[in-house]
Amino acid sequence: METMSYLSLLSADASSKLRATCKKGKVLMVLTNALGLLKPVIILIIVNLAMAVVNLLMKKVLNEGMDNMIIVTYRQVVSFTFLAPIACLYERKHKLEAHIICLLFLSALVGVTLTQYIFLLGLEYTSTTFSCAFLNAVPVFTFIVALPFG
Repeated sequence: METMSYLSLLSADASSKLRATCKKGKVLMVLTNALGLLKPVIILIIVNLAMAVVNLLMKKVLNEGMDNMIIVTYRQVVSFTFLAPIACLYERKHKLEAHIICLLFLSALVGVTLTQYIFLLGLEYTSTTFSCAFLNAVPVFTFIVALPFG
């Protein structure tokens, strides 16, 4: 009976496969398969919890009086520190041209820095609960804005 509660969380196809396996007496295998199917959900919950903790810390730092641009600069420096060596190792074969460097700079400026600055500006005036809910709604707004462009 305990296995049936796990089966109710799964799709009909996966549920029928697991029932067939359970009938053969492989209950441990059923539970392993159920946990394997639930792994993306568990990872999603962990990522959302991590984002909530980051938003709480950002709100605390903003309430203490730190400037938005300083926070964005720190985040960019930490990201560069961790990602630059990885990029250099994996992209050694390709040469960086001036045109590509300019495009990367503009993309980082508009796509990341401006977005983080506006997010932190909004976080100053709202709660962390709203910011977490808004971050989860961003793909919906992106889809709606992309619809007219085909």
